[in-house]
Amino acid sequence: MKLLLVIALCAAVASGAAVPEEEADSRFAYVNWEDNQVNLQVNQSSIIEGVIVMLVVLALVLVLVPLVTNLLGGAEETTGYATGASGYETGYDSYKRSLDAALPILDQLQAAWKKFA
Repeated sequence: MKLLLVIALCAAVASGAAVPEEEADSRFAYVNWEDNQVNLQVNQSSIIEGVIVMLVVLALVLVLVPLVTNLLGGAEETTGYATGASGYETGYDSYKRSLDAALPILDQLQAAWKKFA
């Protein structure tokens, strides 16, 4: 435990000693007014860092979206045929099943509305 404390103290002292005297301007963009001229200056390192972050986020999205859709069952294999003979249900059958599942909930809501209204 004492060794960990000594290491943390040495790291804090070392990081404090490495602070430069003159730090760079950390603004993304700023406007200079000189001799009746307007100059817009953009910090190039901020643009580069932004592009790198956007590329990392894009890579994560491209990797995670297919994984999430597979976990949620979005990648079911279908043949494209919606006939009753092949075991696939038509759009109306799916609608009817959803409506049958929702009717008890709607009945309870209607009873509660009548009771408290």
